[in-house]
Formats: sequence, structure tokens, C-alpha cells
Amino acid sequence: MRPSRGGGTAPPLLVHVVLQQDTSLDADSLLKQAYDLKGQGKRDEARTLFEKLMRDYPNTSAGVEARWMVAYYLLNEKQFDEAQRLFQQVADDARAKPDIAAEALLQTGFVYLSRYWAEGDAPGEQRYKLLEQAKTRLSQIARSLSNRSDDIGRTAAAYALLGVGEAWLYQGMAEQAEPHYRAILAMKGGVSEIVLAQAWYCLGVSLYRQRRYAEALEAFDAVKQIGEAGEGIVLRSLALGNALPERAWLWQAAIWAQLGYAERSVAALEEGLRRPERLAGAKNAALLAQAQKSLEGMRRVVERQQEREKRLAEVKRLAQQLEQNTSSTMLPVSQTGH
Repeated sequence: MRPSRGGGTAPPLLVHVVLQQDTSLDADSLLKQAYDLKGQGKRDEARTLFEKLMRDYPNTSAGVEARWMVAYYLLNEKQFDEAQRLFQQVADDARAKPDIAAEALLQTGFVYLSRYWAEGDAPGEQRYKLLEQAKTRLSQIARSLSNRSDDIGRTAAAYALLGVGEAWLYQGMAEQAEPHYRAILAMKGGVSEIVLAQAWYCLGVSLYRQRRYAEALEAFDAVKQIGEAGEGIVLRSLALGNALPERAWLWQAAIWAQLGYAERSVAALEEGLRRPERLAGAKNAALLAQAQKSLEGMRRVVERQQEREKRLAEVKRLAQQLEQNTSSTMLPVSQTGH
């Protein structure tokens, strides 16, 4: 059936195609509006649009992305079960963009760590179980991605291993955490530099807790070499690194103090605090205050050590003078008349 030249009805197939195109365009437009509102700080209005997209356009890429954003809203509100369910839906949906799908998959494991921190007043056994669940799920994710050769797949696999190591550290088992960080560093190619920097950093922490100080110093040196390139967004929105070079200096200061090298500790603290604005954010306020307090204390330690060394040097000079005076006043036996 052909459309009439005077403006007759389009064939059903053509109508269906046009509607599909319009739906997609509408969904993309709504998605952009939602992100714009979010960027303007209009959180509730943005969420309303994301929820509309998720509900009204479930079979579009934009609708899947909206579901991913709604899952984050639920995660922040500590509605963990529902957030995890939506993240899993996104991870399984072929319409999800690769970075979003990978990030959603990771969140199905990291949700257990979020619950661990949110349920701080829960019985110890319950929180321990959450860490066990995190390790199990994130290990599964890392294995499922182990054959991926693309950057997104390899970075997501490495990120999952970070989570496994983190759970071990929370359980106080630094020795068990260490191999997961080393596995990330062995991956190298294709893994985001941000994840590599975090792996070096966490490796340093795990080595410090094992009192393997020389190796820990080397790990933190690697963090400093990567520098600020080891901070930022991983995949779509997951962020890692927070003043990592400065934190590495502060860890080294703690190690030098532990080993009794006060002057080296002071030097490391001064480097870590050389740009205090890097540690001035809300996340680092307590760390900055403690680091400044530690620097003042270590400087006093150095002053006392220097004063003690000065007094010891004076006593040594006195002893040398006594030895010289003693030798000059003693006479040979043959000259004493005996």
C-alpha cells in the first residue's frame, strides 16, 4: 500500500520504523536532560527523569543507562538489595555500553563492601560474612573477565581484584591481600594506570602491616612515580586515588619513624605536606590535621636528638682533652726517682 501524494497514511512498517526512531531520540534527549539537571545539582529532578527513562524506555540504551543511574541513587540511600538487582540487570543487558556494563558488574560485588561500612553497628559475625561475600563475588567477576583482552575488560578484572584485596585487609589479613595486588601489577598491559597506582598503594599498605618496611618503601616509591596520573575516573564513574602521591609520602614518613630515622621521617612529612590543598578536602581533613601534628612532633624529636648528639660531642671532646692532659703530666718511671 503506497502513501497518497495528498498526504495519505504511511504503511504500517514505515510507521513502526518512525516510532522506533522517535522513541530512541526521545530517550536520548531525556537522558541528556537528566544529566544536565544532575550537573546543576538538581538531584531530585534528575532522579525523576532517570526513573521515567528506566520505566518508559526499558529497551533502549538510554533506558539501560538510566537504570544504572537509579541503581546508584539506591546504593547511596543504602537500599542495597534493590541496587544490586538493578546493577545485575544492567550488567546482563546487551544494550548497555561496555564501560557501564563492566562497572555495573563490579558493583554487584562492591555492594557488599558498601554494606560492610554502612552496617558498622551490626554484630561482628554479620560484618565478617559481608566481607566473605564480597571476596567470593569479586573473585568470580575477576575470573569471568580474565580472558578479556580489551582495556575495559582488563581494567574491570583488575578493579575486582582490588576489591578482594581490600576485603582481606579489612579482615586484618594483609598477607592474604598481598597476592591480589601483585596479580594486578603482573597484568600491566591494558589496565588503567589509575588502577595500577592503587594496586601499588595497597601493596605498600599490606607490606607495612606485615612489617616488611623496605618493600613497602619501594611500593610507595612506585606510587609517587605514577604521580597524579594515578588518580581519577575508572571506567565510567568509579573513582580511585585521592592525593595518592602525598599519602605515599606520609606512609613513608610513618615507616621511617618506625625504624627510628626521625630526620628522614620529617623530610617525608614535609614532602607530603608541600601542597596542603591536595589534602584539604573533606575526605582528607582529619588526615591533614594528623599529618601536621605528626610533623610538629617529629621536628621536636629531631631537635632533641640533635641536642643530645651535641652534648655527646662535647663530652667526647672533654674526654679527648683529659686524655691529652693525662699523657702530658705523666712522667716516665725512670724520672721519678724509683
